[in-house]
Amino acid sequence: MDAKKLEILRKMGQPSDLWQEERLVRALFYGDFGAGKTTLAAKIAQVIGGKVALITTDSAWTVMHNYPDLAKNVIRYPFDSFGQVKLMIEAHNEGIEPFGEIKTFIWDTISTSIDRVLRDLVKRKKFVNQQVDPDIEGYPHYRMVANGLKEVVELFNKSDLNVIYTAHVKFPSENDRKNQKFAIRPTANEMAYQVFGQEVQLIGWLSRESQSAQRKIQFKGTIAETAKSQISTIPENTYLVDQIPELIQQWINN
Repeated sequence: MDAKKLEILRKMGQPSDLWQEERLVRALFYGDFGAGKTTLAAKIAQVIGGKVALITTDSAWTVMHNYPDLAKNVIRYPFDSFGQVKLMIEAHNEGIEPFGEIKTFIWDTISTSIDRVLRDLVKRKKFVNQQVDPDIEGYPHYRMVANGLKEVVELFNKSDLNVIYTAHVKFPSENDRKNQKFAIRPTANEMAYQVFGQEVQLIGWLSRESQSAQRKIQFKGTIAETAKSQISTIPENTYLVDQIPELIQQWINN
C-alpha cells in the first residue's frame, strides 16, 4: 500500500478511551402543549451550567422566568431560518462572543421551525409544478428541508455544544393506521425527523394523565411509542420528569 495513503488511514483512527471524552447531552423531548418540554430542557441546561442559546418559535420560552438563576444566562433568538442556526454554531466554533461562551442550545420547538421553513418554501412557489395543490407542500419541499436540517445537525455534531430539541406530539391518524404506522412520535415529516431523531441519545415522550397528575417521561420505545435512551444512568423505562436532570448530571459527572 502507498505509504502516504496508509498514513492518512492511521490519522483517521480515534482513541478507544471514550470515557475520557467530554459527555455532551443531545436530547429530544416531545409532548402535547403544556407537557413540560421547555421546563425540562431549562432544568437540564441549569444542571449543565454556562450560557444558553434558546431558539424559540412560540411563547413557551416564558417558562424561563420561573428559573431566575438560569434566565440570567439565557439569550433568546426567535427562529428565522436554518441558515441563522448555522451562523450561530459557526460563531460559537470560532469563539465569537456572545456565541463563544454558549454551552447549550435549546431548540424550542424544532417541529414548528420545520413547519415554518416548509410554509416559506410554498409561499415562494418552490417546486409548484411538482405539487398536487399549489398551497400544500410536496416531496421536493420535504427533501429540501431535510437537506438543510442535515447541514445544521452535522455542525452541531462537530461542535462541543449540548443540544436539546423539543417537539410537539403526533398521534397516529386513521391513514397512518391503514399504513401500519401505530407509533406516537414527534411532529415532523419523516425525512426531517430521521435527520435529527437518529442523532440524539435521548428521545423522551412527556405526558400526564390529568391536570393534577405528575408529569412522566418515557424513554422505552415500543410499537406504540417512539422513545429511546443511550445514556447509562437512564435505562429505558418511564420516569417522573423531575428525576431526569439529576440522572443526566450523574452521567455527565461519572
